[in-house]
Order: sequence, then C-alpha cells, then structure tokens
Amino acid sequence: MHTASGLLNASHREASLNYEQLHKLTHIMTRDAAEVLKMFRNVTSFWQSLLASW
Repeated sequence: MHTASGLLNASHREASLNYEQLHKLTHIMTRDAAEVLKMFRNVTSFWQSLLASW
C-alpha cells in the first residue's frame, strides 16, 4: 500500500498536491470514473463536516 504523495514522489511534510492531481491519480490507478466520483464525494464530505464543526 502506498500514499498518494509516495506514488507521486511529493513531499509529505508540506502541502504539495491539489485535488486535481488526486483525481487524476485515482483515475490512472483505477481507470474507473465511479471511483473518481467516490473520491470527490469523500473529499467534499470531509470539508463539509469540518466546516460544520466550526
């Protein structure tokens, strides 16, 4: 199992990936649009719950 930053050789110490890169990586790894949509929903859900807690 690898992390997204490990697969893309990106720094895990600072923010260096954006959501477009994560969506592209998901599509390359799975070749499944449903998985990309699932990833988008997970990210959206995370931000909604974070904002709701403020």
